[in-house]
Amino acid sequence: MTWKISSLVLAIPLLAFNFGCSGTPEPSVTGDCSSGSIEYQGVCRKRCSIAANCGSSSLDCYTVFIAGSGSAGICGVKCPNGSEIDWSQSAFCSDVDECSEGLDECDPVAECNNNVISLYSSPGKAPYECACPFGTTDMNDDGTECRTDEPDTVGSEVACGTTNDNDHDLDGIDGMLSRAILVNLDTGDDAYGGAGNAALCGTSVAHPCQTISQALQQTIKYHRDHIYVAKSPTLTLGDAYKETIVLRRGLHIFGGFESNFAQRNPGSTTLVVGGFGGPALVVDYRPGVGTNPVGTYTVDGFTLVSLWPEATPPDAGKSSIAVIVEDGLGPAGDTQLANSAVVEFRNVVISADIGVQGANGAAGAAGRPGCSGAGGSSDADNDNTYFSCSNPACVCLTSVSRGFGGAGGSSEQNSSAEAAKGHDGGTADGSGGGGGAAGRIGANTPLSPGGSGGPAPDAARPAFPTPLSKPLGVLSLETSSLSPFYSWTPAVGSAGDAGNSGGQGSGGGGSGGDNQANCNIFGCNPDRNDGAQGGMGGLGGQAGSGGSGGQGGGSSIGILGVNAAIGLVCVSVATSDAGDGGAGGNGGKGGDFGGGGPGGPEKTTDGTTTAAGGSGGNGGAGSGGNGGQGGRGGSSVGALKANNTILTLGTSTFFEHGNAGNGGQGGNPGLGGSGHTNNGYQPSQEQAGAATNQLTFP
Repeated sequence: MTWKISSLVLAIPLLAFNFGCSGTPEPSVTGDCSSGSIEYQGVCRKRCSIAANCGSSSLDCYTVFIAGSGSAGICGVKCPNGSEIDWSQSAFCSDVDECSEGLDECDPVAECNNNVISLYSSPGKAPYECACPFGTTDMNDDGTECRTDEPDTVGSEVACGTTNDNDHDLDGIDGMLSRAILVNLDTGDDAYGGAGNAALCGTSVAHPCQTISQALQQTIKYHRDHIYVAKSPTLTLGDAYKETIVLRRGLHIFGGFESNFAQRNPGSTTLVVGGFGGPALVVDYRPGVGTNPVGTYTVDGFTLVSLWPEATPPDAGKSSIAVIVEDGLGPAGDTQLANSAVVEFRNVVISADIGVQGANGAAGAAGRPGCSGAGGSSDADNDNTYFSCSNPACVCLTSVSRGFGGAGGSSEQNSSAEAAKGHDGGTADGSGGGGGAAGRIGANTPLSPGGSGGPAPDAARPAFPTPLSKPLGVLSLETSSLSPFYSWTPAVGSAGDAGNSGGQGSGGGGSGGDNQANCNIFGCNPDRNDGAQGGMGGLGGQAGSGGSGGQGGGSSIGILGVNAAIGLVCVSVATSDAGDGGAGGNGGKGGDFGGGGPGGPEKTTDGTTTAAGGSGGNGGAGSGGNGGQGGRGGSSVGALKANNTILTLGTSTFFEHGNAGNGGQGGNPGLGGSGHTNNGYQPSQEQAGAATNQLTFP
């Protein structure tokens, strides 16, 4: 832009000059008038006896009469022929012929842009020529364009999108080359002068760095706190700086520069796209690091975008965050400062991509069926405690103290005593089968069979899921090759409760024994015939597992601030739609019940038959597991203010957010085992996320 010279002239006392058309003023004499000077016409004037005493060829020595002092020689401006000095006009020459044709020929406003000053202050200039005030530089060597010799204040005086070409310090760029590192994607070379720490790029217009990341390293090497970045020719991915800027120390970064850095237009911003959907900018203040005790930053003239790549789909539930401003972790023992990262964004566009839909929860595992009880032996006077646990496909006994089959009643050879009654079956979760009655000598009738064991009831259903609204998300630390920085992780739904396992059926009772005698003409020969064992009770089916919770939907966040103070001036923040939460996993099916073991069969010996043992009771069916809770919907938030972050909105700051993600559906319930109705439950749908310009967390 064109610099207003009149504002610079205000830095010089105007009382020293009279911008009249009559010539050039004499110098004012400062100090004590008794020291080589004398007061005349209210002004201290230098004493002289000859013109040489005045120290300049443009001055002459005049003899004047001063009341109370008599005649005195004083210095005044040398007037051309045809004019004379006018002491009442601050010692300007009067009646100059050059002005007789009109003021335009010597009017400082018309000819010199208010830069006309006295010859005394501008050596080498003839009378009435335009000249630049002291403390300024003559840009055209004709006194018509003057620049103040002061450091450039790049960015601070620029209105929204206004072109700026300040070069007050005449270093060839808009800004301060002595405190900056330059970056140009097209012409830069990170390896100029050497790779890595040996690089010499960024300190001249001829050899800028190519990436902002390298420029950040150069600021440390050269002890500079400004970074100037050339603008992107177009706001397309091909012209973007594809990197994540990680600002540490008190750095100030400015975009929108022309390729020669002579002019800066924040309206033609520099495009930075974060890698693989990551943030374009992380301002990471760590106490005790760098030269700035409270970490102040400036980010000016950028379009900062988080963008998912088209070729590789992002992970489920990922949040897209364009800018992160955080206080950092800090070394061990550091004391965190309140709002320690202080950042001002100016002339910045911030845009976040969509949040990704959360993954569905995994289905719960089905319960294993109960193993069937072991069958009884046809002739045994011991309890049926045999059980094989070699089959991993079903639920085995862990103890033989319950649900066993009762022993058959015993008999004694060569005994006329009554045979024993069968043992009762072992009681488990059903009632045990009673043993059969004992046989008698000489009785030629079948003996009493053992009673059947009672079945176990089906397992109870799991508890009905209580609706539990999950938080919108949680702050988490994400470790990358750049730095561990905060991220926003969606909340995962709760897993469904598992069902319950079925009980064991009770054992069947044993049948009674037989001591029947077999007599002939030679005498009686008693036979032994023990009763049959009862069958073992079947095992209950295993509980179905609950489904796992669905993953929360990813969020779309423009700015994530963590214990920071953030100012926005001429900033636009836009976020996209958030991801839906994933559905909860389905509950697992309950295990089928195991059948009771059959009782030992009837047995006939020498015409004598014993009764069968009682069968074991069936096990109970396992109940199905509950479905998992759906994930919370993702949020679309312009600025998420976490941990006491302060956000200050300046002029021309706008927000536009997308839609919140829907909450995930609860998983389907698991079915009960063996087709029974002891199913699990389905949770209700989870809540949607938030859609807002600003959100405070927690």
